[in-house]
Amino acid sequence: MIQNLKPHQIRGDKFRMQLLVAELLSDNKIFNKFSDLAGIELDYDNEIFHEIEEFIVDKLMEMHEENNNKNK
Repeated sequence: MIQNLKPHQIRGDKFRMQLLVAELLSDNKIFNKFSDLAGIELDYDNEIFHEIEEFIVDKLMEMHEENNNKNK
């Protein structure tokens, strides 16, 4: 499981970060919870799921870069 990776194995690795985010969102049924709260039916073929995951990964990678720059 990707969740068993140590933080140093994920930091700065966009592919592993994408896998981790996708797995966390899926395992915790995050999209299902949002749809229940919003009262909408999910369409898993909708591109929005990939876009949300990509947004989260991009922001996490930015934070990683910022932290690296602070520690130099």
